[in-house]
Amino acid sequence: MNMQITSPDRITYPIVETFHSIQGEGYWTGVNAFFIRLGGCDVHCPWCFVSGTSILMGDLTEKPIETIQIGDRVMSFDRGKLVKTKVTHVHRPRIAQTIALKFESGLVTSCTPDHQYKLIGTNTLRQAEYIQEAYSIDKSNLDFTEADIDDRAEYLVGAVARKVRQIESEEKKQWLKPDKVVTRFFAGAREVYNFATESGYYFADRHLVKNCDTKQSWNASLHPQRAIEDLIKEATTANPAIVVITGGEPLMHDLNPLTEQLHSHHLRVHLETSGAHPFSGEFDWVTFSPKRFKPPHNSIYDRADELKVVVANTEDLQWAEEQAAKIPDRALKYLQPEWNTPDSQELICQYILQHREWRLGLQIHKFLGVR
Repeated sequence: MNMQITSPDRITYPIVETFHSIQGEGYWTGVNAFFIRLGGCDVHCPWCFVSGTSILMGDLTEKPIETIQIGDRVMSFDRGKLVKTKVTHVHRPRIAQTIALKFESGLVTSCTPDHQYKLIGTNTLRQAEYIQEAYSIDKSNLDFTEADIDDRAEYLVGAVARKVRQIESEEKKQWLKPDKVVTRFFAGAREVYNFATESGYYFADRHLVKNCDTKQSWNASLHPQRAIEDLIKEATTANPAIVVITGGEPLMHDLNPLTEQLHSHHLRVHLETSGAHPFSGEFDWVTFSPKRFKPPHNSIYDRADELKVVVANTEDLQWAEEQAAKIPDRALKYLQPEWNTPDSQELICQYILQHREWRLGLQIHKFLGVR
């Protein structure tokens, strides 16, 4: 817990940012809202690769994953384009159980079982322990230089995307092609690494994978401590319909003092949380967005006013139903497409048409281009 008490009236919290905007998702979509983003989060994804995994760089050379640094440029795939993207965060190595995948191309890679790969012919992601094939990049077929990438990327990848969906066509060279998994086995506990990019993807051992969903708010010590009284002044000046406490993971902190003071100033308070820590605070609305890789604390279930599950594949739908069974009947239930997985929209829509208790959750602020 990173709340600090300097005096009874100067309780402080690590604050990433505060901002006044329109709520973009869930029941309160479209409402005038003041956001308080707390620092600190231990709910980040566990997807990682072992040391020695080869990363395709922006100049088409390759480097071991353990040598990747913030600011490096790596090759990526972003909404139909081959792009060079910047590394925004590098995780400290940790020890984790891994599996090894041997592909038809002869490439072998080892990663955590839940690292997500891009599926062939779709915009869907699937975990390493389930994939049957992945996108593989063949550098020998690249007929352009690094300097050409930014200018020619959209044309080249557009052509490849059509080829991937029509594998039988061999009229042009394919540098992005299917690579089937021929063997999969557990590889034991290994030291693993990961990083995040601006685009959300990178090439690991020449296969296209999703990066870790890193947020700048994870490390609470990197953000300034601000007193509750300062936050109250800013919130009351904004005069919002509701104050949204988000993160990071807000429940890493004792939220009782903050919510008590907000309510004493006649402000409604909304919590956005994964529910991974014991519940604290008094709220007018609670959005519960659980993560498969960090089980929720039991104290969250009775307090949820709405359940929001981000869906990339069918396994996420099963997880959503498991969580829905534990919340009150009155709670709203939303399935939200994974932003970098367009095919998840169709998956969700079809599911909702067959399960009327679910609603489609959209991040309207992203479409509008507002905070």
